[in-house]
Amino acid sequence: MVDQTGLDVWTLESEIQLFHAILNHKPVGADRHFQMIYVCNLVNSFVSDPISTDTIWKKLGSLYNMEELHDSEVNPFQSKMKEFSLPEEYDSLKSLKYPRVTSQSGISVSRSPRTDSFSQKRTRKSLRSVDSNTTPVSSTNSPATTTAGSVTSREKRR
Repeated sequence: MVDQTGLDVWTLESEIQLFHAILNHKPVGADRHFQMIYVCNLVNSFVSDPISTDTIWKKLGSLYNMEELHDSEVNPFQSKMKEFSLPEEYDSLKSLKYPRVTSQSGISVSRSPRTDSFSQKRTRKSLRSVDSNTTPVSSTNSPATTTAGSVTSREKRR
């Protein structure tokens, strides 16, 4: 390709760098101008004479049908939102009132799948609580007995 001064801008090295650059940064689609900035910077980092974006656009236009490539590119901003709806085969279930599960006696059940034993809140007694019958545990003795040999509240629970 010949630039405005009549000199050939595209050497073998610059074309190779152009093809390497467009492998990672396609200058098509909604962000084609931003991608062209990357392409231009990559090409210019490997050639001695800087190449303008207009020259790169012209080179790509001579090699490819850029308008067709741009039109065929999927635009992520054009996707329309569609509200989800169940298929018609679920209409009979949708018409039932909630809760839709009935027990064997015909009464509606609104239980969660968890059992009652899990729904009770568990409380934890403090391990350091001291009963009125025991003396405090010293740090040098074992936690199971006190200095007087009495049993702590931890032993009582076992």
